[in-house]
Amino acid sequence: PLAEFHDRNPAFRRVFASADGPADDTRSAPARLRGQLFESFVDRLDVLFASRNPRLATRDRRRAALVAASIGQVLLARRARAQAAEKKPLVDDLRRILLAYLQPLLEPEAPTAKRQRGKVT
Repeated sequence: PLAEFHDRNPAFRRVFASADGPADDTRSAPARLRGQLFESFVDRLDVLFASRNPRLATRDRRRAALVAASIGQVLLARRARAQAAEKKPLVDDLRRILLAYLQPLLEPEAPTAKRQRGKVT
């Protein structure tokens, strides 16, 4: 859906594709806006990830959100400059990368029989 949004709103790519870290008052207004947008995106991913695996430590969850957003940002920017034949493969690769990275973090382990009885294996 984000790739489709980029296609329908090409001006957004200029904002999303170049966040430089946290927003601060020493940068230009557009740079601060890009940083704020990126941080907002990371915040939303963090909330989503917390709902998927509430047991994931806050520090680990926040880092996963930052890594996922950063990877997505870079590949979507690359996709915007790619030839038409490469656009879908880049999104497919992005999906595979994010699934491989996030699945172990966001899919809580099913408790074993011993854990269910209060014992840790």
